[in-house]
Amino acid sequence: MAWYKTWWARPILLGLFVIVMALTFFRGVPETRLQWFVALGGGLFMAIMLWKISDYQRDEVRDLARKMGWQHEEYLPPDMLAVAGQFRLLSLDSEFAQALTNTSLNPLISVQPGLRTVLFDGTFPGMSHASIVWFTCDDLSLPSFSLEPEVPGDLGQIFAAWAGDQDIDFDDDPEFSRRCLLKGKEEAAIRTLFNPILRGFIVKRWPSAIPALEGNGKHLLFCWPNKKIGSEVSKAPGLVNEAREVLQALVQACTPAS
Repeated sequence: MAWYKTWWARPILLGLFVIVMALTFFRGVPETRLQWFVALGGGLFMAIMLWKISDYQRDEVRDLARKMGWQHEEYLPPDMLAVAGQFRLLSLDSEFAQALTNTSLNPLISVQPGLRTVLFDGTFPGMSHASIVWFTCDDLSLPSFSLEPEVPGDLGQIFAAWAGDQDIDFDDDPEFSRRCLLKGKEEAAIRTLFNPILRGFIVKRWPSAIPALEGNGKHLLFCWPNKKIGSEVSKAPGLVNEAREVLQALVQACTPAS
């Protein structure tokens, strides 16, 4: 693993950056003890502060794992890393799969018969940060799809449409089509999966902001942009419960009508 991507290296690098900036401000090597104190003391102070904040957040995540009865790990399981490139949320940047391998995400993991749930934070393409709940469920059999909020005038979505990455709309459901950007190559299977019950659940459950979803086979990703469990630990159970509602709705949509 690249040492500079570990949690302990970041405060050290920040401290060195502060020292370099101070030396630049003094236009070379400090000439007085006060200037040396400002340069070295400022760098050391920033490094210690960031180190303490990072360590405090890691302890909070560990405590949360114990309270929820989950496991706390430092990295995603290898089998998840092996399939990360299948998902648009995780692979919009060609280097992101490698970044996942080398970045400590402090995932929380719950393993039950037929279901594994993984909650982790990260910095993802197109977002400053986000929290993701990743389900691996034996009861799922999903076509490859992605769903995100449709934003009028969003240049990225407009350019993607011009490039042929078309939204799947439903003529009989204008509200869903207006609010949700649904994509995937298996259009017929996706239309079957997103039946009126599932579409109605999504638009009623989230009357304002809709989270991003992505599915493929037994995997389902539930993503809330601009949320970070590491700094908002109390919100983690609610996020997981929201994601479980979506999982249950998709399992029902995958189950053939008797």
